[in-house]
Amino acid sequence: MDLNTTLLLTLGFLLVLTVSSALVIGRTAKSKGYSFGLFFFFAILSYLITAVVTIFMRPKGDTKAKPKISSVALVALGIIVEFVGLNYIPQTGIDSQTEAEAVATLVADPQFTGGVAIALAGVLIIVGAVANDYRGSEPRQVRQL
Repeated sequence: MDLNTTLLLTLGFLLVLTVSSALVIGRTAKSKGYSFGLFFFFAILSYLITAVVTIFMRPKGDTKAKPKISSVALVALGIIVEFVGLNYIPQTGIDSQTEAEAVATLVADPQFTGGVAIALAGVLIIVGAVANDYRGSEPRQVRQL
């Protein structure tokens, strides 16, 4: 697989990840009584800020509600994991003049791959924290046979 195909697949994966995380953030905001479309749009622009805002905002009409401590802990852990992973990625000067061989060498570097994998894990932890904060309209009762 050549470099252009690899970069195109990576771009497609990032697009799917961005839209799916924005859907989770919008769904959680809607469960708290806020606009799905507004939070979806802001999550497309900056998922991290929107995720933190979604976790800390109160449901409409409930002045005594507090954020779930598990969601707050998960989002803090996710942020730490994501930035640790980003720090593992080697700092090289890649710009529009960089040759394809240099980019291919960087992508094939195990330190780069490991850093990206750790950062992706952090993103997924943050999205999981937002999904954990979903507020249903009424509690469900589970009936046992």
